[in-house]
Amino acid sequence: MAGGVARTQHRVKERDGFRRPPGPVYRLTVTPSERRMNRESAGDSALDQAAKRLDRAVAQLEQRLAARAPQAGEEPGGLFDQDRAQLADQLDRARARERALEEAGAEASAALGRAIAEIQAALAEAPQDEVPAPESEEA
Repeated sequence: MAGGVARTQHRVKERDGFRRPPGPVYRLTVTPSERRMNRESAGDSALDQAAKRLDRAVAQLEQRLAARAPQAGEEPGGLFDQDRAQLADQLDRARARERALEEAGAEASAALGRAIAEIQAALAEAPQDEVPAPESEEA
């Protein structure tokens, strides 16, 4: 087990004539990086340790950015410009779709308005005798 506690079994021992069941034996294992940190921490203050960890993190970040630089086209802000361009394109398409949906909604509303007007006109022209009365439910 790396950086943790390893569990091993030991043999049954007899003490005072009684056999005791075997129990687990725990042994601390330390990884090389933990040993290095322990050596470093022996003479450094907490602030020094934090500064070293920060330096290591910044170095890792710089390495990762350097690895991604070819993808960005070797220009400053290249990745951000690509993302911005993609987002702008998606926004333009979404706005065009919104306009199309608004136009379709307006056309549907106008068609419904015309249909309602035609039905009302037909009902107004029909004599009251011809208008069917609502059927009552008789069982």
